[in-house]
Amino acid sequence: MNSDRYRPVVAVDVDGVLRGLTEVFDPAVSFAVTITMHRDAYPTYLHGRPEWDENGESTDTEYFSLAGAAWIRDLVARGVDVWWATTWQEHANTYFAGPLGIPSLPVAVTGPGRRGWNSGTWKAAYLARQFDGRPLLWVDDNPSDGASLLEQLRQPDDRALTHTYRVIDFLHGMTDTDVTAANEWISLASTAEGQEELRRRA
Repeated sequence: MNSDRYRPVVAVDVDGVLRGLTEVFDPAVSFAVTITMHRDAYPTYLHGRPEWDENGESTDTEYFSLAGAAWIRDLVARGVDVWWATTWQEHANTYFAGPLGIPSLPVAVTGPGRRGWNSGTWKAAYLARQFDGRPLLWVDDNPSDGASLLEQLRQPDDRALTHTYRVIDFLHGMTDTDVTAANEWISLASTAEGQEELRRRA
């Protein structure tokens, strides 16, 4: 039996999930961090670019979800297998691991996509190529048609153990409600009895 069968993988987006996309700071749900980004360490695929200064830098205040940051730290502390699934690719570690209080994470989605792909399709295509035989939770604010594509592309035995959780409040990122729902799925996917329940629901 695959020893990883009861070790879920959590593939997590950044923007709209951990990093809020609002310009209005709400300390009840977010914390603020000033981050300087660099032109030579910045994603190009499916990603807009800021205005660079004469040094090729851009400094701005970023707002992170308090609930989302605490959740990621808890997952890492518990040894849950967490991977980035974001258009930031490897630069998620460069700019966001530190503010979130976590070590660098492996990157599950990296490389070029096909013409006409949106971010959800691109992420789903790459996620589906990995983690065979393991439960997979993808957390994103805008998976679009990628959610159905991911389930379709995974191995038949893995489809019932594949879940895309959509974070609704992209302006502020994850809430306590999102964290509770994600943790409930992780708990089910971590036991034989829970996996049987997920298969019944599929």
